[in-house]
Amino acid sequence: MASQHSDSVKMAAERGVNLIIGSDPIFPMEESIREFTSLARRVPDNWLVLRAGTINPARMLGLEDEIGTLAVGKQADIVASPGNPIDRMQHIENVTFVMKGGVIVRND
Repeated sequence: MASQHSDSVKMAAERGVNLIIGSDPIFPMEESIREFTSLARRVPDNWLVLRAGTINPARMLGLEDEIGTLAVGKQADIVASPGNPIDRMQHIENVTFVMKGGVIVRND
């Protein structure tokens, strides 16, 4: 069954479907962030994976003018890691900086 799911996700991405990574508030952020790595195992384009967790959900919710990308006037919720997730998506799991609403809440 997991293989069929992986194949479906890969086919959807290849056909241009806007994939979306969602989060469930009952799971801690440390677990939710792993959705990026999980999707990257199925879809070989890390830019697509990052869009699936940022701008695509914002567009789906009709909030792309407020969230989903870094731009002046948008809500400043940011997570950062020392490694580049475009090179290796697992870097995104090593969060060392968090800004929420323009306020730094973590800076390792």
